[in-house]
Amino acid sequence: MKEFWNACTRPTDNNGLGISVPGAERHTRLLERYLTVLQDSALTYAAWRQLVPTHRVIGTKVHDAYLVAAMKTHGLTQILTFNTSDFARYDDIQSVDPRTPLIFPILLARAPAARSEKRSPREL
Repeated sequence: MKEFWNACTRPTDNNGLGISVPGAERHTRLLERYLTVLQDSALTYAAWRQLVPTHRVIGTKVHDAYLVAAMKTHGLTQILTFNTSDFARYDDIQSVDPRTPLIFPILLARAPAARSEKRSPREL
């Protein structure tokens, strides 16, 4: 969720959504209704320690490697991200862009509050 918050609140001119803090809070609460928050552990760190030298990860990409490590620790293979190319190095991870048709409509259709409100992203 911290990466989601990061993307929501980051300015649009810096590859973010430009959503206000109250809007990011509303979106986060909505997603928490449908997602399971998984625990971080020493196993995730150990998986990350193996990933970074294996995939020659440098700079800010270490954060993506940590997400992959957490996914591997919990047996997950798909990630929803605006930056699908950041995960291309991981053969066993499928990255899905949320702008892909049918991704957000399916999520939003399940959310009662989202159906009744029509706002622009900046208002959210």
